[in-house]
Amino acid sequence: MPVISNQQRKFCEEYVKNGNVATKAYLIAYKSCKTEKTAGVNASRLLGNARIQEYIKELQDELKKKAIMSAEERMIWLSKVVNGDIKHTSYDDNGNSYENEAYISDKMKAIDIMNKMDGEYINKLELSNNQEKPFEVKITVVK
Repeated sequence: MPVISNQQRKFCEEYVKNGNVATKAYLIAYKSCKTEKTAGVNASRLLGNARIQEYIKELQDELKKKAIMSAEERMIWLSKVVNGDIKHTSYDDNGNSYENEAYISDKMKAIDIMNKMDGEYINKLELSNNQEKPFEVKITVVK
């Protein structure tokens, strides 16, 4: 983490949290600033600071890591779909809701995705170059 003041740190956190709205982030971090015009100018100046940019990038990278499921998390979720632990809401003709397991087609798709993630399917790619069919591509799935 770069060396920056507590107010600069707060500015960066608010900037990332509020969807890159610099003026609002500045007004939150710097309570003594009373006008949006001044906040906008000062926020722009801060955003030009290399240390500020570095900390903002760190915060954005951390946010991305939290938002993206790991391969293991995806496999667990797909397994729950197959095992019927993930439900979806359906409605009857009277508008009453009830919970359903995934359809068999959805479970089969989840199994297919898990197999691909595990490398259960190996694609063999062959290229040939003959005069009648130049660059013919033949793909074979090997199990």
